[in-house]
Amino acid sequence: MAFILGLPTPSDYTALSTWVEDATTCMRWAGPNLPFPLDVEHLPQLLNGPEATRTSYILYNSERLGDPLGFGQLVQKESGISHLARIIISPKYRGNGLGRVLCQQLIAKATAVSRVQQLTLYVYRDNQNAMGLYLSLGFAEADKQPRSDMVLMQKILECM
Repeated sequence: MAFILGLPTPSDYTALSTWVEDATTCMRWAGPNLPFPLDVEHLPQLLNGPEATRTSYILYNSERLGDPLGFGQLVQKESGISHLARIIISPKYRGNGLGRVLCQQLIAKATAVSRVQQLTLYVYRDNQNAMGLYLSLGFAEADKQPRSDMVLMQKILECM
């Protein structure tokens, strides 16, 4: 099975809105600036925000483009740093390794688009499955941590 990243369509945002089932999940996935319940009509603007440095992506099976599998964002931080954010897999596809596929695709996208030297992401400390995934992808805990319940992880890339 082949996977691709695409830009979300209105129907993808509708599907995404069903993946976030409660306010706690919404807060942990998207942070405090995204109100629950998700407003599908305004979801693209709420997720992407006013800055032009954030790009949303949908993970698809290349043979079934109308069925989104996952969602993630790349945020261009300062020069040479890209941040992976708001990573989520459709509940009906969880547990099948698609989190790894999505992260690999996002990393490939980040490194193909610009001269990225470092990738970062946040993960809740109690989300051991995600922590294990990110560690296996070469991320490590950063020296400085923003909060006691979250971990800032980073991956330093070899310069080309």
